[in-house]
Amino acid sequence: MTNATRISGLPDKPSTLVLTDAAADRFAGSHLGGTVDAAMLAVIAAEHLHSGRTAGWRTLDTSGEWKLEADIISSYRQQGESDEILYRVLDGIGLLRVTEKSVRVKVAAPSPAAALAVENWFRQRFPEHVEEDKFKGKVLTRVIWQGHDGYPEEFSRNIDSEKFIDVERNYAESTRNSMAELLEFRPPSKAGRLVLFHGAPGTGKTHAILSLAAEWREWADLMMISDPERLMSDPSYLLKLIRTPESARGTKAKFNSNRWQVLVLEDAGEFLAPTAKVETGQALSRLLNITDGIVGRASQSLLLITTNENSKNLHPAVSRPGRCMAEIEFNALNRAEIAAWCADRELETPDRDTMTLAELYAATRGKEIVSKPQSKIGFAA
Repeated sequence: MTNATRISGLPDKPSTLVLTDAAADRFAGSHLGGTVDAAMLAVIAAEHLHSGRTAGWRTLDTSGEWKLEADIISSYRQQGESDEILYRVLDGIGLLRVTEKSVRVKVAAPSPAAALAVENWFRQRFPEHVEEDKFKGKVLTRVIWQGHDGYPEEFSRNIDSEKFIDVERNYAESTRNSMAELLEFRPPSKAGRLVLFHGAPGTGKTHAILSLAAEWREWADLMMISDPERLMSDPSYLLKLIRTPESARGTKAKFNSNRWQVLVLEDAGEFLAPTAKVETGQALSRLLNITDGIVGRASQSLLLITTNENSKNLHPAVSRPGRCMAEIEFNALNRAEIAAWCADRELETPDRDTMTLAELYAATRGKEIVSKPQSKIGFAA
């Protein structure tokens, strides 16, 4: 900060001033009654400063000495709290309020452009300080399970995650394109509420979930269901999970009704098998009711299921039109994509037509690559 000398000699208490209704209306929402505010009102009226701006931002510690090279119209010190100083700056005026680590300015000028110039003048002298986000590159993951009393319980962890754009080379082109569309989703939407990730083991489905959660972190919570078999077998567990805090009385999990929930069931293909209704009763029906039934529409919930199986092996009801908002296949990388992936890491390209992400990482660690035939679990032959 330039020109450091702390201003002294400011009055300890403001004097009061009775304003006319018209004058008060011109300064609606401000702190009225102080000498600084009254002075600003007077200048606005006398000089016809019709354009105004208000801004506030965090800055570096201002408790030391500082001084601005500008004419002071009026000033006031609120002992131990803040300084309020009205400056004449460029073609307008600016009321500066300074606390220990923050700045707030109220600007008046003859035009919007002039008002912006005055604001920027203050910003140059009190640079905005953006504190480092200690959770940058992490996503809050909530692991949910059913407690002994039947209500959901949870623990939360911040897990490392990467933006999908930074790791998109880990995925086949078709997968990248589908993920790009899903990442842009914002509620509300008339589309279904089921997201289905399917593909061979090791194709990066779990990492894609974390990238998706990072992209949606402003409006959605990632909730990993650790006991999907109990979720599907106990209707009350499912209903308590998707209710708001007001309706889910007694739950130990902390739900925010203003945010959406992304309920994640990993490796849960057995619940989507063609024989699911026979093997698990009405579990499939209850699950799908979250996505487009009355229960689901009454909540702010999305359902994300991953499976290692091909979508052709799933129950036809899963892919019914209007039910899936996204069905993404996670394919192995082809020869060209393998070459690009290895080139990024300055590695020798394996002589393979296809490789999964797990196989590629195994290759970088010098492990032998063994491709095993995929077995069907929980599906009709």
